[in-house]
Amino acid sequence: MPKITLQELKKDVVKSGMTQLNGRLDDEAKAWLRKLGEPEKDPKNIMPIDPNDVPDHPLFTSQLDELPGRFPTFRSFLIECMKQHPEDLERALGEDDPQSAGFLIPEPLGSILWVDTLGASVIFNRVRREPMTSNTQLFPMIIDEDHSSDLFGGLKFRTIKEKGVKQETEPKVGQLKLEAHVLYALTSITNQLLADTKGSAEKMLRTMYSNGSSWELDKQIFRGLGTGGNLLGILSSGALKTVSKESGQSAGTLKYENCLSMYECLIPSLEGKAVWYFSPSCKKALMSFNIAIGTGGSMAVVASGDAVAPVPKTLFGIPIVFTEHCSVIGTLGDCILACPPAYILGIRSPLAIQMNPWSDTAWKGNLTSMRGEMRIAGQSQLDKKLILRDGITEVSPWIVVETRE
Repeated sequence: MPKITLQELKKDVVKSGMTQLNGRLDDEAKAWLRKLGEPEKDPKNIMPIDPNDVPDHPLFTSQLDELPGRFPTFRSFLIECMKQHPEDLERALGEDDPQSAGFLIPEPLGSILWVDTLGASVIFNRVRREPMTSNTQLFPMIIDEDHSSDLFGGLKFRTIKEKGVKQETEPKVGQLKLEAHVLYALTSITNQLLADTKGSAEKMLRTMYSNGSSWELDKQIFRGLGTGGNLLGILSSGALKTVSKESGQSAGTLKYENCLSMYECLIPSLEGKAVWYFSPSCKKALMSFNIAIGTGGSMAVVASGDAVAPVPKTLFGIPIVFTEHCSVIGTLGDCILACPPAYILGIRSPLAIQMNPWSDTAWKGNLTSMRGEMRIAGQSQLDKKLILRDGITEVSPWIVVETRE
């Protein structure tokens, strides 16, 4: 093992923090510490003490009651130790003699390596988000379920002859109730890892919490059951429109005609805000969509012989998004035609990420606790399918095809 220079030793001491020294000093060592004066500049100008040089994480500050305020950082404390007793400290921190605390110097760590497998939100960032001023909040809403006789549950326009008597109608008004629940995650990380990775571990955890909360919200917006504090998701909405499979359609398949039937049931005024959500297991079927023409046909998505071209990002002009929150191909929810703004997400408090190295459990285990928490509620703005003017056609902001068995 190569020898370590004094300059490298000093840098390693500052990085590692050596928090194990706290609480391990005997009476003689404490008496020696009491004689130490206020920190001064290193006369050799090797590692000048900067009182303002406070670490990002308050893990190096001296915890000794006998020296309140004398060493604003653990770095300045160790520098003073080096000045007064360099031989003893160097021996205690040496790697060649583990029994003299050599194991306290950790192996050098690089930046944390991880792969972001979640990606950006696919629906949370598209829904209608409303702030909540209390834990339970009511949102007034116009109930619009049937256009065959009137609009908005009662509003009707009529013509009248001169001197005729006008008839009064009024729309049907209701309330949408949202009750916020806590969505949280709690974890911990060693203080040593936080110090040795120079902040990359904390940055990684904060990114994981942010991306993870978006992933969980996406999942609940799609699949939440509305129980146990979960959101009421699209697939559990009373407004969900389920179209029939094609006659004789095989199990575990998705056909071009299925998507045509779904597109037929989308509320016309919402088409410009709609999105196709497909399971990754549907990619092969989607690329193989075929339009039957007599005894033959033609490819619907990828032109024949043009597989080298970029995969189209739309179907019928509506964007395509692949997400793991859809079901496996052949089951209900493998393909969802949705209008995200028709879903309301109430936010009582946005995601807050906090770190605490001083809790009892964390303190005993030399850990820093990390918690991410937000308070939310959500459901579809429509709880029933809409009947169009013809009195027959049902449309919705949420459309799926039934399971193909």
